[in-house]
Amino acid sequence: MECTPRVLFTLLAALSAAPAASTWAAGFPITTSGDGQWVFRTDARNQLHRSAAGGATTDATAALPVQAQALSASADGSLVAYTSRYAPGCIGLATFGDGRNHAASGKTSWLRLDGAAGGPACVSPAGPVAAAMPMALSGDGKRIAVGGAQVRVLEMPAMRNALTIPTGGDPVLELRFVDDGRKLLVAQRAASGELRFAVWDIGRRELFSYQRASAPAGPASSYTWHFAEATGDLWLVPPAGAATSVNLIPPKGRKGRPAAPQVVTPLAVNVKQCGRQRGAAQLRSADGGP
Repeated sequence: MECTPRVLFTLLAALSAAPAASTWAAGFPITTSGDGQWVFRTDARNQLHRSAAGGATTDATAALPVQAQALSASADGSLVAYTSRYAPGCIGLATFGDGRNHAASGKTSWLRLDGAAGGPACVSPAGPVAAAMPMALSGDGKRIAVGGAQVRVLEMPAMRNALTIPTGGDPVLELRFVDDGRKLLVAQRAASGELRFAVWDIGRRELFSYQRASAPAGPASSYTWHFAEATGDLWLVPPAGAATSVNLIPPKGRKGRPAAPQVVTPLAVNVKQCGRQRGAAQLRSADGGP
């Protein structure tokens, strides 16, 4: 299938047309659907709210069993996945209709990472862990990526492992599917402080592109990430100060390395989606390859 990036639509644009920030509680996760039509957020009562982009009224809600720390929505907004410090071994799901008919009330369920049936066992009796695992849902809602000691791409609902990616011990900051779910962006912060952006081809099980950049000031936990799956535009907004612009796409019509990073605010990464990077290495069997 030909790789064709679609029309530009960034999450920043969606948020600029969303309800006023005063109507949303600070410190709770927020995300948009891949098509930019829906905005999702949670509140202190563990309610997941869905609103049309540009609208000030909640369109639908779903009562979550635990507090969510990270949200990721399918392209059409019919499915939302979340992770929680209170359920470290599971992925929570909220379903809003079938993509054509959106329900006014979302239905919730669990997926266990070990593939077993979900349920109350997902909630940890020992209390919350330090942090929720990074997670991303593919646009078609058929795959989910989770971070940790390794990054895994799992096919739902059986949770079959499609790809395992080594992390080198560096914490995973962000995971995002790109190119209609055929590739996965993995953002990490190394012990040296630099940011590392790797794009993996899931079908080929190999590294597609790779870039490094100086990290903005402040702890990685304070970064805000915004992403548009349709275009591969990733924005990292630090709490204060300047950031670095990273472009993974070489100048059009030229071969070789991408342009050097430039200091701007905020940090913008345009994920290379078409044309494999020269010299990219295939994933070894020891690292989850064939």
